[in-house]
Amino acid sequence: MILITRPKDKALKLENKLSRCGYECHIESLSEIKFKHQNFFFKKNCIYLISSPRTVSYVIRHKLENLHIKLLVIGLSSMHKLKQAGFKNLIYGAQHSDDMIHFLKKSEITFIHYLTGTIRNKNLSREITKIGINLKEEIMYETTFKKNLSKKCVSLIRSKKIRQILIYSKANAEHFIYITNKAKIEKESKSATFFCLSKKIATFLKNKGYHAKYSTTPTEASLIKKLINNS
Repeated sequence: MILITRPKDKALKLENKLSRCGYECHIESLSEIKFKHQNFFFKKNCIYLISSPRTVSYVIRHKLENLHIKLLVIGLSSMHKLKQAGFKNLIYGAQHSDDMIHFLKKSEITFIHYLTGTIRNKNLSREITKIGINLKEEIMYETTFKKNLSKKCVSLIRSKKIRQILIYSKANAEHFIYITNKAKIEKESKSATFFCLSKKIATFLKNKGYHAKYSTTPTEASLIKKLINNS
C-alpha cells in the first residue's frame, strides 16, 4: 500500500493515477494550504519568481489580466503549465533552485518579487540577495500542518501494510518524522521506502535512518515512474 501525504486536492488526483496503475493507496494529508490573496495585483514592470506549483496554479487562475507579467520559474513542469496557459514573458525556467541562481548570476536583473508561502526555501532567498539582487518576498499562502495522524494511518504503519510513502518536500519529511515519533511508530515507519521529489529530500531522510529513493527529475510523472520501476 502507498501512503500519499499531499494536501487533499492534489492527493485525490494522485490517488486516481496510481489506482489506474493497480496500486492501493491511503491518503493522509500532512498539511493544508490556505491562500491569503483572492485577487493579488500584479505590476507590469516587476519580475516575479515562482518556485511553488501552488503559486503557479494561482497565477494561472488569474491569468486573464496577467498574461504579460514577467516570470522566473523553478520547476520544468510548472514552466510547461505556464506556457500552455499562454503566458508571454517567461524569462527563464529552471529545473531547480541552483539552476536559477546560476542563471541570475549571469543576468542583469536587479529586483525580484518572490511569490511564495510560509514554508519556503530560505536558502534560495539568501543566495539571491548574496548576488546583489534586491528581493521582496510576498507570502501568497499559509501552510498548516496536521497535529496527529489518523488512527487508521497509525494502524496501517504499525502493521507494516504501508510499504511506500510519497514525500514532496523537506518540510513534509520533517513533519512526518515528528508526527510518527509522536505516535510511537518511528521504527515501523522505517520499514517502508520513501519516494521523494528530490535528492535533497531523500538525503535528509537517509541521514535520519530511513530508506529513501528520489525521482530523476523533480516532477510527479518522474516520481510515479520511479515508484513503478522500484515496486
